[in-house]
Amino acid sequence: PGVLSIKPSRWYGFMLKTPGGRSELMASTAIMSPVYFNKYGVSLPALDGLAARSLADARRDGKIALLDELGPLTLESKKLAAAALETLASDTPCLATFRKNARKFEDSFVKMANTQVLDLDAAGLSAVLARLDGWMEFWIKELGSR
Repeated sequence: PGVLSIKPSRWYGFMLKTPGGRSELMASTAIMSPVYFNKYGVSLPALDGLAARSLADARRDGKIALLDELGPLTLESKKLAAAALETLASDTPCLATFRKNARKFEDSFVKMANTQVLDLDAAGLSAVLARLDGWMEFWIKELGSR
């Protein structure tokens, strides 16, 4: 619990899933919503609920927080945006991804202490993956010793 990932689904749109087995439909062509992501209606209750709660769980339980695809959709939910900011400002180790040229996010991340922004282009992907493996191993050991 406490780690959030977004998995695309050919049949439903996008599902929020946690390693603990919790999941909720986040975006689908079947959802009617005031918020849309491309052709998908977005479930604000999923963002306000499972997504925000998952980050709070990571902080509380001393887990690594994964914030996948931070962007304008994150900002559509006040609860998720607040949970993301609180998590990023905490001592919780965070792995956050965002789309290239998402200037607001990139500009904010490069100013944060103990933060690195890595470009996931095809040419440097193996080097980035090796660094991420090392980072994950470090935090798994560190958190396990607490």
